[in-house]
Amino acid sequence: MVDTTKNTGPSPKPYQGFGITEHDLKSIRESKGFTLRDIFERTRISVATLAAIENGEFHLLPPPVFTKSFIKIYAKALGIDSNVILVRYEKYLETLNPTHRDVKVKEIPKSARLFYKTFVWAALIIIIVGFVTFSLSTYETAIDVVKNQIPEQEHKSAGLKTTDDIGKVPKSEVLDQTNVVAKTQEGEAQPIPLAQTQPAPRETQEKERVKQVTAYEETNKTRGDTAETHKITMEAREMTWLRITADNNQPYEILLQPGEKIEREASHFIVVVGNAGGIDITFQGKSLGNLGKGGQVLHLTLP
Repeated sequence: MVDTTKNTGPSPKPYQGFGITEHDLKSIRESKGFTLRDIFERTRISVATLAAIENGEFHLLPPPVFTKSFIKIYAKALGIDSNVILVRYEKYLETLNPTHRDVKVKEIPKSARLFYKTFVWAALIIIIVGFVTFSLSTYETAIDVVKNQIPEQEHKSAGLKTTDDIGKVPKSEVLDQTNVVAKTQEGEAQPIPLAQTQPAPRETQEKERVKQVTAYEETNKTRGDTAETHKITMEAREMTWLRITADNNQPYEILLQPGEKIEREASHFIVVVGNAGGIDITFQGKSLGNLGKGGQVLHLTLP
């Protein structure tokens, strides 16, 4: 007996009129147990774009150059041939106004591309040369400033007067003859002549300063002959100028670049640091810690 009952249920709607039903892609995906979210996690194609491909809503998709790539990736994730979907998509594109199809970008002439590259390289070279020139000038200026600061700091730390200060005595230091008295051997107060209260001549002050420096060097010499040997290590974190005097040797100047390190052994050190915040100093295996701020001039006497 032949079943003549007609199927009155709703038939699948054509996939935008291109010969494939809109339920095919969805059915394949669901048969494999995937949700649109699962496909998104695997392909990183948005759920909205995946749904538009499934439903044949090509007008909701991005430009063709992107959509074709999405279709291929989606078909590969489902394990089906992407050509079936791409053929339908191409037919859809044929129904559109030519202005909505892929537009080929006019290629820039080779001569124009060559000129553009030359211009870019020339500009880049000019920028690099300018930057290097500026850096070198700044570098030399910083060194000059540090060196100019060192003599003044050394005079202040030693408690000595500079040449400009010699002969300049504040009025408060000039003593009144009537107020200056001295006791004789018998205990009687006698006025001191005014000539004794006046500042000493410049030659006398210079001789006194030389005596102080000589005595200081002799003390260091004696100390260097009898003291034990010590080790000092200096490693720069930033560019730092140093002047190192070890025992009775001549001062040694050096400009350390970041990462450079020097070591010295002697019984006594005098170290002038041009950038206290840019160097780490270890003496006898122990770090001296934070020495100061960046650019600060520091005088160290070790031990």
